Amino acid sequence: MEIKKGFKFNRIIIIESLKRSDERTGKNLYDNLCGIYGEQTAEYHYVTNHGGFLCILEQIEYRTKNNGLIPIVHIEVHGNEEGIFFESLEQISWNGIFQPFLKINLATGNNLTVVLAACYGLNLRNIFARAGIERAPAYAVLGPNRKVFSSEIETFFKDFYKKLFDSLNPAEALNTSSYNITEKVFEMHDCISIFSAAYLKYINNNVKNETGMKKRINKITKDIEREKYFKNVNLQHKELENYIKSSLLNGEDGFDRIKKRYFMINEFPENESRFNISYSDIENLSSTLMSSD
Repeated sequence: MEIKKGFKFNRIIIIESLKRSDERTGKNLYDNLCGIYGEQTAEYHYVTNHGGFLCILEQIEYRTKNNGLIPIVHIEVHGNEEGIFFESLEQISWNGIFQPFLKINLATGNNLTVVLAACYGLNLRNIFARAGIERAPAYAVLGPNRKVFSSEIETFFKDFYKKLFDSLNPAEALNTSSYNITEKVFEMHDCISIFSAAYLKYINNNVKNETGMKKRINKITKDIEREKYFKNVNLQHKELENYIKSSLLNGEDGFDRIKKRYFMINEFPENESRFNISYSDIENLSSTLMSSD
């Protein structure tokens, strides 16, 4: 099902792990979706620990590679600012669930949507937006930006998915619940906004910051000299440093290469039109943020 240009899915996969005394909000959501839209719409998995969680994600990765699965992975767990918890009380950091999602997203051609129905679930977006990440870990991330109650989770996502199926518009679905109309508790960020934040962070840390610039130049220079990338170019150490500095200052030079790798355009040429972002868009974002300070 294609919701809008660039956003599609064909199954909602709900993974749940809560305290034994907790209301099974994920199971309730699954029953609701299947009751309205049919059993082919969603599937439900309950896990008790970290190992079981990773096992389900590995199965999802296999199915995306071999069966054409394009999932919304919806996770119902407890969370805090550092990460998520399972019924076993094991905790995994937000950073710790990065790699499994990246593998699934690579298999889908950058079509994975991750939903974190957990307190501070939106913190996963901050991990995805770290400077230096070379590939999009997901097409989009949805979650709450604060601590939430199970009643808020249940009400919001029941409304969200109903509106999503009815309107095929995620923006409308996001704002259909009273929780979001008043407080904007639940946020959804696509990979273009995540990439923009990460690239802007890279520019600020490595180009506009003098100390960061020197460190970056030194690292790239050593890497090039060690690997001898420029076999046919006779550049002395200082000349090489100046060349690298010039390239970094002209941020547009490397932007297209980084963009194509991040959005998997070489492997999936159709992504060129899906992710239409330019270096000037990043510069405009930077100017907007500075003018609002």
